[in-house]
Amino acid sequence: DPNSPISKIQSDVTVDFNADDNNVEMNIDSDNNNDQDIVYNENDNKNNAVENIDEDTTSNTFKPNYGVVPDEPDTMNENSVKISIRYATNGKAVVRRFHKNDLVKSIFAVLLNDIPEAATREFDVVTSFPTRSLSSILETTINEAGLGGSQVIMRWL
Repeated sequence: DPNSPISKIQSDVTVDFNADDNNVEMNIDSDNNNDQDIVYNENDNKNNAVENIDEDTTSNTFKPNYGVVPDEPDTMNENSVKISIRYATNGKAVVRRFHKNDLVKSIFAVLLNDIPEAATREFDVVTSFPTRSLSSILETTINEAGLGGSQVIMRWL
């Protein structure tokens, strides 16, 4: 899924497609001259593809998976809290509601969704005072982390 926070990033990629009545062939050639060939035969099971991949793992970068962006609860929802999020890109603060049982990583997911640069650059989220990194408590609920009504700040690493 190209929108997933976990994605392979490569530069200078060329993709060639060849198709006939029963086959589709795709050749992906990156700048390091490794080829990835995917051949799909219509007579085969449609959920299967034959892959031949020579991969240089040093050229791949994987972003952490912060999950999906949670739905923002209604203002009348008693199980929700407001958090002010200050963006690293422009210093703008946005107030957003979260469910108390949403995980801290949901804040990271919102930033990854809202700021395109975050998909290619490492960042952290810290509390304003006292300053503490939230990256070590990603699986903690927002309520358990005591973040309701607080301000958090996105910082580039």
